Amino acid sequence: MFRGLNCLQKRERQGASLTGREVELKFRCEARDLDAVLAAAPGEGLQTRDLVSTYFDTPDGALSGRHMSLRLRESAGGAVVQTFKAGQGLTRQELEWPAPQGLDLGHPKLRAVLKAPLRKALAEAFTVTISRRQRTFDYKGAQIELALDEGEARRGDQRRAICEVELELKSGSSAALFDLARELSRVAPLRLSFLGKASQGQMLVQQAPSFSRDTDLALTRDTSPGEAFQVLARRAFVDLTLHAEAYSESGHGRALHSLRVSTRRLKSYLATFSPLQDETAASAVRKHLNWLLQVSAEARNLDVFAETYLQSDPSGPLAQAVKAASASAHARTRAALASGRLRQLLLDLAAWVETDAWQGRSDQAAGALKQRLRPFARRVLNQSLKRLARHAKDLRALDPEARHLVRLKAKRLRYVLEAFIPLFASGHATRYLTTLRAIQTDLGDLNDAAAAVPLVQGLNLGDGETLALQGIAARTTALEAGLATTNRKLRRLLDQAPPWAT
Repeated sequence: MFRGLNCLQKRERQGASLTGREVELKFRCEARDLDAVLAAAPGEGLQTRDLVSTYFDTPDGALSGRHMSLRLRESAGGAVVQTFKAGQGLTRQELEWPAPQGLDLGHPKLRAVLKAPLRKALAEAFTVTISRRQRTFDYKGAQIELALDEGEARRGDQRRAICEVELELKSGSSAALFDLARELSRVAPLRLSFLGKASQGQMLVQQAPSFSRDTDLALTRDTSPGEAFQVLARRAFVDLTLHAEAYSESGHGRALHSLRVSTRRLKSYLATFSPLQDETAASAVRKHLNWLLQVSAEARNLDVFAETYLQSDPSGPLAQAVKAASASAHARTRAALASGRLRQLLLDLAAWVETDAWQGRSDQAAGALKQRLRPFARRVLNQSLKRLARHAKDLRALDPEARHLVRLKAKRLRYVLEAFIPLFASGHATRYLTTLRAIQTDLGDLNDAAAAVPLVQGLNLGDGETLALQGIAARTTALEAGLATTNRKLRRLLDQAPPWAT
């Protein structure tokens, strides 16, 4: 990885880099839907432009891996503009300047955010050609630009079609932006997307979008609990949306697993910051997230079973039955993700996180919003630790359901500590998290074995069912033999002072 990125991160923390700010909602749709969207949109008149953009990156994708892009865009009139963007989600930072002579790697604005070694390594990555129809209008006190884009990304012989609706907030409240998005979504199946043109073009290079990293979070002692919730929830929601999009396109089990992890993280943040929230709205969000987990559970369970039990005989009767059941389960999951419910879920979640709709109006919520983050974090971490300790009896004496509950409490504590790790970063915190992950993995393997029994019983294997159940029983016995070690890990973790205690 290029050292220039380290410089960029440092400059961003110092506030010396990006000054422009782009607030935009992007939706993917079919070309046949664009005219309906235009007819339903406010305003009059229409500007039409043909745009050709060349995007640049390093050979190892250093910019795209950090949710950044650098492009050179030429319009039909001949004007050339160079643009650098950073960020992911509704709000991104942007720098833009005229570039009549072509790519200018020495421009002061670019030098302010990227060091020389990285700039020198930049090369043409792909080209995006777009036909754009756009208009700007006033809507509920806000000024909004609507853009309807059709075109393609190209890299050599590779092509990827692009069809998007963009709503950019020029001024006013973001609530108006979401109101308009809901209005337009009633006339066409618009699907919220964080795969911008740069990300879609990059998929020609690496076949998958880049996702957020824990290290991207900028929580400090001066961050308020409300700001922390939005940072964390936004990160989880953006990843959830990206993983849902990746799974819908590919059907890959890894993308589905990542979608479920992002969903559980978001649920964890809702629980962690519940004192700040409007409970009615938060309850509706949890209901949506639970639905997403439910419609994806069967496909994920079958994937886990295949990874665990079919490696030794990938073409036998059991493998064939599991593959058939898995294909059907994934088809049902992808159908659910193609439904209007998911489109509505994504838009509602985005509006809830990005506006103040999540904030509670009670005196308790108002008080929680004014707290300092570090004491708030200590309190919720202690609460999570106590819940784990309450259920953490001798693991060898617990039935599968009780062990699974311990696993869930350990996972919840892990998610909360990972969220607040910037506040308590230390070697002790790193080791503590490593132990939590190990406990969660050990108990997760046992839970997967318990879930495998009803799964096999539902496959109608006939005489093969007995053999399959014997294999599950043998694995369960082997895993239970390791419970003494897992129990010692858990006891040591509960007996020590946690890393947030000092």
